[in-house]
Amino acid sequence: MKRRKPAGNKRAPGVVKTIAIGLGISVGVTLILAILFAKLVLSGTLPERAIAWAAWTIVFLCVLCGSLFSAKCAKQNKLPVGMAEAGIYFLLLGVFHALLMQHGFANVLPIGLCCLVGGLLGSLLGAKQKRKRRFA
Repeated sequence: MKRRKPAGNKRAPGVVKTIAIGLGISVGVTLILAILFAKLVLSGTLPERAIAWAAWTIVFLCVLCGSLFSAKCAKQNKLPVGMAEAGIYFLLLGVFHALLMQHGFANVLPIGLCCLVGGLLGSLLGAKQKRKRRFA
């Protein structure tokens, strides 16, 4: 008879899988927020001069969500995993910008700053340990 492993002994996902899922969350949130902000601009609720601020807000929130998830799911090295997710997202933004846009890179520094701050904040929030209450 074959010996079985206990049901509760599941392995945590690896670092690469955690970062990939975090990137998927970031891209999904990017698409949802881009559609929402585009609808706000088209309806006239948000003025057209605020499009750059909307883009920076989208980048910040997406990196925050992705790095928070990545840092929460990582067993060890939570801060580097969350920051790696933010850095890879920034590189993906640069690649898609180069592929889809016909003009040079614009606003790279504010977008990089949004990625850095969002990644750092999400990583620190995800790395925060919950303390269990001990009753005497």
